[in-house]
Amino acid sequence: MVTKKPIAKTILRTMSLLTLALMVPGPPASAQADSYKVIHDFAGTPGSFPVGNLVADEAGNLYGVLTGDINTAGNCVSGSDCGSVFKLSKTASGGWVSIQLHQFTGEGTDGASPQGGLVLDAAGNLYGTTYAGGSYGLGTAFELSPTSGGGWTYAVIYNFGVFYDGHSPQAALILDSSGNLYGTTLTAGSDGNCVDSCGVVFELSPSASGVWTENVIYYFGGDNGSWPSAPLVFDAAGNLYGTTQYGGKLKDCASLGCGVVFKVSPDSLGYWSGSVLYSFAGGSDGALPFYSGVILDAAGNLYGTTTAGGNAGCKGGCGVVYELSPESNGSWTETAIHRFTAVSGTPSYGGGWPESGLTPDTSGNLYGATYLGGKGEGVVFKVSPNSSGGWNETVLHAFTGGTAGGYPYQSGLMFGPDGYLYGTTLSGGDLSQCGGEGCGVVFRITP
Repeated sequence: MVTKKPIAKTILRTMSLLTLALMVPGPPASAQADSYKVIHDFAGTPGSFPVGNLVADEAGNLYGVLTGDINTAGNCVSGSDCGSVFKLSKTASGGWVSIQLHQFTGEGTDGASPQGGLVLDAAGNLYGTTYAGGSYGLGTAFELSPTSGGGWTYAVIYNFGVFYDGHSPQAALILDSSGNLYGTTLTAGSDGNCVDSCGVVFELSPSASGVWTENVIYYFGGDNGSWPSAPLVFDAAGNLYGTTQYGGKLKDCASLGCGVVFKVSPDSLGYWSGSVLYSFAGGSDGALPFYSGVILDAAGNLYGTTTAGGNAGCKGGCGVVYELSPESNGSWTETAIHRFTAVSGTPSYGGGWPESGLTPDTSGNLYGATYLGGKGEGVVFKVSPNSSGGWNETVLHAFTGGTAGGYPYQSGLMFGPDGYLYGTTLSGGDLSQCGGEGCGVVFRITP
């Protein structure tokens, strides 16, 4: 599973996410009295059901994707909604206003059903993927560029579905210093031990004329992981790290495997090779890191979450927060630093089934969200290192549904330039919309 890049490139010496967190300012002291706040309800806008990560520009504007359409439900490819890209901007009065940057149609080369969020480059261009649509119906990569007049120009930069290039991308993209994009597809690639094959890691590279070329740099085959759907991350040497939903030890998790953490590394000639750092077993160590990638600290340790495994009190387990530490002999040691319990009724029970990854702060605390538990519709949590070498969990907010939102799904948290944490929920808000469940909200929380 080694492939050759067309042209060797200088890889960005990317800082780890924990190092990047040092740039995040703290919230104002007065904000402690207003810990959780819904800043936008998608009722009445053209889109619904926010998924994937949010990103922020230097001015504090927020950008994200919606996978649903209020007015065109079922009027897209494969009977699903088409989705859209949105921007949230703060008003002079302190409120927020939503602007639609692009409505996907699924027609022609246009994509449909974005699921992985966005990445923002230094020039203010947004990049993302769609799970479906495009020339072959198997997803696209797209670019949105701001114009001098305040509008946005949309372009499909790649159509997935050609031979073994990968199909149906489901995770956000990342950028290197040369403007190349990296990501994963859920299926296709090598045949392996998977239905519809097991997925790939790919690179998209722009030419001087603006044409983008895809190169598959790693194939999954089941025993080395299958169906990746979480964002990748670079280390300082240009290595890529990520997770897969399934694969690894194929005897576990209904013979699909419980997922892996993997590493893909370039050499000086432009070849890439990959390795499995850890295969989850589905017990106390965790299982199924569905949409949760990993983050790095300055010492090279990796942190992430799994949706299942951990506490035996839940059917299949309630999920864990884990740490992977490199050893001097080249192996990696996994430690479940927190196991969720997911008992509903009170926020002190800590939530369960985290569907997304972690966000660090300057003190080494890790923040995330669970899809269920707490008061029934998920929680925002913080895990913090303690003096004895362990970790403690604190629930910052337990979702109750209704106007306050519920079920944070496939959407991690993000520190804005103002030091607040921002995130989304799949439902809640105006309960007169979206079948009485609400169309989802964007929320702000004081860390």
